[in-house]
Amino acid sequence: MAALQVALEIMSGVASAGLAAPAFAAVSVTDANGVLVSLDPHNFLFVVIANPAGAPEQMTNRLNTPRGDGFFLFSLFRLSGRVSDVWAAGDYLVGLQVASPVGNAQTVGILHVPVASAAPGPLPETTSA
Repeated sequence: MAALQVALEIMSGVASAGLAAPAFAAVSVTDANGVLVSLDPHNFLFVVIANPAGAPEQMTNRLNTPRGDGFFLFSLFRLSGRVSDVWAAGDYLVGLQVASPVGNAQTVGILHVPVASAAPGPLPETTSA
């Protein structure tokens, strides 16, 4: 079986401490010759190898609009993705495994979840001269 080549970039997106909003993962998959590979969501497995406390945990993902060109954008949710599954601030070591009839590959990435910031206050009033 030929090997796949997988590249992974993770960004916090709208995920922040105390919220269940998603982070985002961009994935590129090519075969051993650099040809883009189209896959289905079931070909991808995201796992948290270590959360900010150093423990492994479950991660739920959803493939956003399929592109069909070897690039994939996933929404990542903590644990089972319920509203009560909120992020903790810190770094998550995320593993990605890709399996298909073309081949298999895996890689890791870091998801940094920031401390939730307070909502911006009202704008200061302006006076006209």
